[in-house]
Amino acid sequence: MRVNELGVIVCVASFALVCASLSIANAAQEGKTDQDKAPSYTVSTDGPGLYRTYCAVCHGVRGQGDGPAAPAMKQKVSDLTVLSRRNGGKFPEEQVYASISGDRASKIRAHGTSDMPTWGYIFRRDSKSPGDREAVTRLKTLTAYVKSIQVK
Repeated sequence: MRVNELGVIVCVASFALVCASLSIANAAQEGKTDQDKAPSYTVSTDGPGLYRTYCAVCHGVRGQGDGPAAPAMKQKVSDLTVLSRRNGGKFPEEQVYASISGDRASKIRAHGTSDMPTWGYIFRRDSKSPGDREAVTRLKTLTAYVKSIQVK
C-alpha cells in the first residue's frame, strides 16, 4: 500500500469515527429529559435569596455578623439586625442601599473600601432588563430584606 492510499484510508476512517460519535451524542441528548439538562445559573430576585447568595457568607444566616468568612475579615463584620436600633429606631434605608450598590460613598467604613464587595455593579452586569430595572429591583429587595431582619 502506498503512503497516499494509507492517508486516504486514515482520513475516511477518522471521518466515519467523527460521524459515529456525533450520531451517538445526538441520540443521547435527544433521550434526555428537561430534568437531565444542567440548569442555567440564575440568582433569585427575592430578598432572602439574594441575601443568602451575596451577604450570608460574611454577615451570617441571621445577619448577626457571624458568617463563615467573618473571622477572615480585617474589620469586624456588622450585625445587620441592629441597624435601626443604632440609628435611633429608624432603619437607614438610603445608607444601606448605597452600601450594597456602591453607587456613592457609604458611611460604613468597611463598605467604602474593598473590604466589602458592593453588588450594584454585578447586578447591573447580569441584568437582562433595559435600564437596569432588574438590578434596581435586586438592590431594593435586598435592602428591604435587611430592613425586615431588624430586632425590635
